[in-house]
Amino acid sequence: SAASDVYKRQTQRYVPEIKRIKFSAPIRPDTLVRLKLDFNREKKSMSFLLRDVKKSDKAYSSGIFVAAV
Repeated sequence: SAASDVYKRQTQRYVPEIKRIKFSAPIRPDTLVRLKLDFNREKKSMSFLLRDVKKSDKAYSSGIFVAAV
């Protein structure tokens, strides 16, 4: 559809390359999560970590992508 094409182009503009992405576990409904983002200016990359708020050792997803800045 035209809407999905626009979304894809906009996403590619801001996230031109995904270096690594890992999905560790499914997120259940009503689960509270914390998203941690770290930007590396030299590499122009963003790392992320999605964790459970109540169980800080439980990670749901992590990865690194190149950020268009």
